[in-house]
Amino acid sequence: MTVRDPDGGAAAESTAERPADGPGPHPARWDVATLCGTTGEAILVHKGEHYRLRVTARGRLILTK
Repeated sequence: MTVRDPDGGAAAESTAERPADGPGPHPARWDVATLCGTTGEAILVHKGEHYRLRVTARGRLILTK
């Protein structure tokens, strides 16, 4: 699966994985560094609303609307 930057920038590839310990669908797995890149931020769009995912100076994640 390819996801495009909302500003038309570079694409990021999904690293969706299925653990060997169980059957059935599993959620896509994304590396935060892939989503946020060198800026430490990413804009996520959900139902037309924009959300900002940000990595703090302490390495924690904050998701804000």
